[in-house]
Amino acid sequence: MSCTKLIVNKFKWFLKDRLEAYPRLYVKLLNLKHESKYVFNRSWVWHKKVLRSDTELIIEGYPRSGNTFAVHAFNYAQGHENTIIATHSHSAAPVIVGAQRGLPILIVIRRPAEAVASFTAFQRYIRGINEDYVFSESNLMRAIERYIVFYSSILDLIDKCTIATFEEVISDYGAVILRVNEKFLTDFKCFEHDDSSVNEVFKRGPGHMVPSEDRRIFKSKTLQALETGKCGTILEEAKHVYSLVVEGRD
Repeated sequence: MSCTKLIVNKFKWFLKDRLEAYPRLYVKLLNLKHESKYVFNRSWVWHKKVLRSDTELIIEGYPRSGNTFAVHAFNYAQGHENTIIATHSHSAAPVIVGAQRGLPILIVIRRPAEAVASFTAFQRYIRGINEDYVFSESNLMRAIERYIVFYSSILDLIDKCTIATFEEVISDYGAVILRVNEKFLTDFKCFEHDDSSVNEVFKRGPGHMVPSEDRRIFKSKTLQALETGKCGTILEEAKHVYSLVVEGRD
């Protein structure tokens, strides 16, 4: 990634951090962004994945926490992709606004070290970002801080969401959907979590959803880096937030 692009991305992150303090405005701007892209590119699908007036379900979480599998496995279980799902903003803003509307909300959460390590591997191998930058303390710190911001922002909304750990999503997602149904009185079909269904979901989903040996090795390096210096200190705070979310759920 070029220096110019990194500077632009840092500015976008700065702007995102400030705007998220105003959830309704942030959601409106997300809609405007993706609707305008759809006007010029009819194959653009993300305009359907932001929180809208006709949204039926929200699935959100920090990146690399099982979001993509949760969405694709949900659609596979329904037998169609007609359910309008707000997802992958990786922001608490749609969750806050959705909770005010009383929408069904599924929050996925992964232990912070594993989530951040997986995210950095995604940065390196899927987005092609320079390895030195990915491993830089500033990038790792920001990744941990974003984790803390996301889950801290929904602590007061836990009773209005179904919370599922990464392990629950990838091992028994049918039980997770059942919990959503019980909490929100919905009748979504539950995912049959067997090898055949999981393999079919992997086939239909994007490549980064499937485990990779290169990313596994990269993640192991990141896990070591996360335990040192300032990263190690702030990681402890992230672990505390993880405990608050998981222990505070129904």
